[in-house]
Amino acid sequence: MNWNYITSIENLNQLHEVSNTKSILIFKHSTACNISSMVLNRIESKWKNEYSESIIPYFLDLISYKSISNEISNRYQVIHESPQVLIIQNGISVYDESHNGIRMDAILENLKRKTKRKFLHFSFHIIKHTSPPSSTSHHSPDSELLVHHLSDRSVTHCLFQRQ
Repeated sequence: MNWNYITSIENLNQLHEVSNTKSILIFKHSTACNISSMVLNRIESKWKNEYSESIIPYFLDLISYKSISNEISNRYQVIHESPQVLIIQNGISVYDESHNGIRMDAILENLKRKTKRKFLHFSFHIIKHTSPPSSTSHHSPDSELLVHHLSDRSVTHCLFQRQ
């Protein structure tokens, strides 16, 4: 397995651009964690050269590059975990898993589905955080309640006003 190493924000920016044409696998590894070493060995032992046709593997030593790990969490809206695998397509994390949930068969299955999240781009201004709307809740036509999912683990509700 030929890892590409992430050692700078510039590397992260480059892989982000490449993800528009090819899927990216990011493995965030902690050299101080036995589980991380076990998962790394499992990925490397299951990797076949043919996988390189559909996905480019990137490796991050998160102890040496903690700030880059934080940027990955922020940029791709995933909760930081270690070890952790992300699949990036079109600049978006379409899959993330951690610890013993990291399995090559699950990674490959996700690639077969070619899951791509599509987003509409609007300009919004946050006017207040709200709780989820009740069935009787009404909003004016110039505001809209958006639900933002963070790694399918938590949900933030915000009331936005169109600009």
